[in-house]
Amino acid sequence: MKINNKKILIDIKNFLTIYKNRPLKNNKDGMKINHMFAFYYLLKKIKPKYIIESGVFKGQGTWLIETVLPNSKVFSIDLDLTQRTYISKKIKYLDYDFKYFNEKIEPNKTLAFFDDHTDHLERIKQCKYLNIKDIIFEDNYEIGKGDFNSLKLILKQKNFNHKISFLSHLKTLVIFTIEIIKKIFLSSYIIKLDKINFRLRDRINKKNNLFLKNIKQIYVFPKILSLITDKRIKDKVIKDYPNEINSYNSLTYIKLK
Repeated sequence: MKINNKKILIDIKNFLTIYKNRPLKNNKDGMKINHMFAFYYLLKKIKPKYIIESGVFKGQGTWLIETVLPNSKVFSIDLDLTQRTYISKKIKYLDYDFKYFNEKIEPNKTLAFFDDHTDHLERIKQCKYLNIKDIIFEDNYEIGKGDFNSLKLILKQKNFNHKISFLSHLKTLVIFTIEIIKKIFLSSYIIKLDKINFRLRDRINKKNNLFLKNIKQIYVFPKILSLITDKRIKDKVIKDYPNEINSYNSLTYIKLK
């Protein structure tokens, strides 16, 4: 993906005008200026008719989608929709995992946006099954960072070992135990495998070469400051967003064949 420095400065100016009116001024644990601009730019460039947003959290990303592409049909997915602060009446919210997605779309006019901390290889497979070619991964963690199997690890064939705390192990044990107890005492109960699988995040990345040949293009979007050539604008961004400019986890766009 080629970026024209002069043209992108216009996009940055337009984005900053929009971004100052964002609904969540302190979007802790959510997207901040680097990822929000990258998402803004890609939305305008791809212009999808349909957008599937997997991972809603408080709704900052949903707000940006609706602001940039008000005429697109948006499906926002999250297993826990109670965390939303920004809620739109135009968006169709779904409370099940993306792998069960069965809404009517045109795959070649659809963008899948993942901010759900789920194995990227699984998401690529699921998009391939649905014939969706445009994909954005909001968090593409470096080796040794993050809490799930990211594209960078997969491409470098580095296994993902989920190193978590004792309390996290205890939480996993409690979740598993509750599911088993329900099954023991309720014969008709069906164990919720998605709950269990979400907790088990270790992955082996040694045998994925064949499937990864389905990727046509990969672009890791840079930080916003590296794209600004005007010192006045750069200084203003640093001044206005001092707590956001260092938040960056390599938002990545991929296109499948």
